[in-house]
Amino acid sequence: MKKIFTLITLAFLAISCSSDSSSDQTYSGVLIQKTIQEFTNGSSSITTFYHYNGAKLSTVNSDDFLYKYFYSGNLIIKEEIFISNDLAYVLNFSYDTQNRLIQYRREAIGPGQIFRNVYHYNTDNTISVDQYFIYETGSEEELTYAKYFMSSAGEIEKVEDYNGSTTQTTTFSYDQKNNPFKNILGMDKLLIPAGFYANVTQQVYTGYPPETLDQTFQFTYNADDYPVTMERTIGTNHDTTVHYFYQ
Repeated sequence: MKKIFTLITLAFLAISCSSDSSSDQTYSGVLIQKTIQEFTNGSSSITTFYHYNGAKLSTVNSDDFLYKYFYSGNLIIKEEIFISNDLAYVLNFSYDTQNRLIQYRREAIGPGQIFRNVYHYNTDNTISVDQYFIYETGSEEELTYAKYFMSSAGEIEKVEDYNGSTTQTTTFSYDQKNNPFKNILGMDKLLIPAGFYANVTQQVYTGYPPETLDQTFQFTYNADDYPVTMERTIGTNHDTTVHYFYQ
């Protein structure tokens, strides 16, 4: 659980290695500097550091993981993930003329497994997502289809994943405070189901075979309404606490 949660957390929270001339810009907003994740099972804590060029992260490092992102203007177009100094994954992001994410492509280095998501923006404030697996021959197979239901505040409030005759549903509840990563340029364009502007306080998954997984996230905040701690509980098990430090 520790490694899985670490990978998910870092993938959500890491951002950028700038490649354009605006990388030397100055920024006076609140930016996350460090997080410390502690585990109730006695596992070693994980400290993650965030380094910036202006409002763009240059590197994010934690234990054996290093994340680099590349920008075009203020949009994140590529992420490189290193594990033990070896390049493990390359993620590419494409956008339309309205700066909306229209394709996400993930390639594993070595095995060469490639997945891509294609995003379609509907008139009812939902986003349809088609996921494909790309074979070495270049042919594709559609694996799943999903739909994101967006709130009026621009957050993902529900995700439905369709696989054959089964549907898996995840719902998200939010606070009215500031997300620690809201001021990082490009973060809000990535359609990450973990909060763009506010913080997820509850995540409920209902899947197949019939089961429900309820996660709650309890925050404490500083005077500027940014989180300083987050405690995650899965069911009745409090398994991790995250501490946030800002510049």
